[in-house]
Amino acid sequence: MTEGRPGLPLELRFTVLDLAGKPLKDATITLWHCDPLGYYSGYLDMDPDEWVATATPEGVTAVEWDPPATDDSRFLRGTQPLDEQGAVAFSTVYPGWCFGRAIHIHIEVQVGGGGFLDQPALPPRRVEQVHREAPALQRALHAREAHQRL
Repeated sequence: MTEGRPGLPLELRFTVLDLAGKPLKDATITLWHCDPLGYYSGYLDMDPDEWVATATPEGVTAVEWDPPATDDSRFLRGTQPLDEQGAVAFSTVYPGWCFGRAIHIHIEVQVGGGGFLDQPALPPRRVEQVHREAPALQRALHAREAHQRL
């Protein structure tokens, strides 16, 4: 999933249950997140320290939640099937920070013709600890602190 992208190793494990509390089978999980510098694959031309916005007819800027890709890069994205216990694991790297967002990952569970998408934030205390201890993530810490002062 890292496609050789450097960073602090991170193992993510998920178990998905149905509404009855039984392991969900015959489903897949897709996971993606930015790299330690805040860049998403497919969007390397976008500055992670700037809010992505577009002009509206009224002249006000609006957040662009699904901008068109700027390149063909593919890293820190993966899809895997759930096992018989409804579990899956991904080996990746710790994500960085991009403007205006908590440090997070994107998770989509697909089953049958439907799915569920979530963007859980990583625990703030753990994020702070990791970012202070990992040199590769210092940029994320300093950028986030600078934007919080604005």
